[in-house]
Amino acid sequence: EAAPAKQRIEREMALAWEVQSRLFPERAPELERTELFGRTLPSRTVSGDYYDFFVRDDGTVDVVVADVCGKGMAASILAASVQSAFQAWAGERFAPGRLAARLNDLVCRRTSPEKFITAILALYDPGTGSLVFANAGHNPAILLRADGTYELLGAQGPPLGLFSGTSYPSDARTLEPGDLLVMYTDGVTEAVAPDEEEFGLDRLVAIVKEAAARPVADVEAAIGEALAAFAAGVPFHDDRTVVVLRRT
Repeated sequence: EAAPAKQRIEREMALAWEVQSRLFPERAPELERTELFGRTLPSRTVSGDYYDFFVRDDGTVDVVVADVCGKGMAASILAASVQSAFQAWAGERFAPGRLAARLNDLVCRRTSPEKFITAILALYDPGTGSLVFANAGHNPAILLRADGTYELLGAQGPPLGLFSGTSYPSDARTLEPGDLLVMYTDGVTEAVAPDEEEFGLDRLVAIVKEAAARPVADVEAAIGEALAAFAAGVPFHDDRTVVVLRRT
C-alpha cells in the first residue's frame, strides 16, 4: 500500500515542478548591448527560489531574484504568488523600492510571521547602463567591473514579510561596457563539502572573476560546475538560482 501512495506523491510533485517551471522565464529577453541569463535548480522536486524578468514599455527591464524561507510545496506556492504580483506591479512602472514595499505588504497579509522572502529587485536600462536596485535581506549581488575590481550590493532593508509597512530604499550604479552583475540565492554560497565546509562568497567571487570573459550562460555553468566539484556528491540541501547580466 505504501509503494503506490509514494508513487502518486512523486507523480504529483513532478507535475507541480512542471507547472512551476513554466512560471520561470522561457528565455531571457533580448536587450540592446546586454547579455542576460538565469537558471534555478531545485534541491527537491519543486523550488522555493524564484527569478524573473519584465521588459517595460520604455525598454528598461526589471530583474528579480527571490528566495522563500523553507523548501518544498509550501515554499513553491508562495514563490508563485510573488511571481504573479511581480508581473502585475512591474507593469505599473513601480520603482524597485516601491515594488519591494508592495510585495512585503502582500506577503505580510497572506502568510504567517515565520514565512518570509529575501529578494533583490533591480531596474536596468540597457541604453544607459543605469541600474537601480533594492535589496530586501538578500545575499549581496556581485558587481564585477571590467577592470577586475568588484563590489557587493548588500541589503538595504529586511526580508519581505517580516514587518508590514516597511519602506525599502534603493541605490543606483551605472554598468559600463564589460561590467558583469551576478545575482544568486544562498543555496549557492551555503552548499557544503563532505567536511561540512560551506562554498562561501569568496569562492563564488573567484569563480565569477575566472569566468567573466565567457558568455553569461557559461558564467552560470562555471558556477554550477564549481559547486558540483566542491560538494563532491553531498546532496544540495537548498535550491540554487543564478542570474547573470553583462553590459556589452
